[in-house]
Amino acid sequence: MLDIQFYRDDLSTAGVRPVVTEGAIGIDIEGRDVILCDDVLYTGRTIRAALDALFDHGRPRRVQLAVLIDRGIANCPLRPPTSANMFPPAAARSLK
Repeated sequence: MLDIQFYRDDLSTAGVRPVVTEGAIGIDIEGRDVILCDDVLYTGRTIRAALDALFDHGRPRRVQLAVLIDRGIANCPLRPPTSANMFPPAAARSLK
């Protein structure tokens, strides 16, 4: 588990007193392969915060991304090699 709370760009909207948790992830990631898993890749903000948090714990050899749903409009150059479904914004609107 990787706590990204203090790495998010919307931290100021999280409340007056955010809960502080220990930042240790429990393993040494230096030189290892790491897979970040997320439920939905939309703008990429969560993954960007996770990368910032991850690099504060060490320098992995490689980072891969796996998501359940890729909305297809990430604001950063992220394309997960593994996703269960691809729902571009136009397709998501037609599901309503």
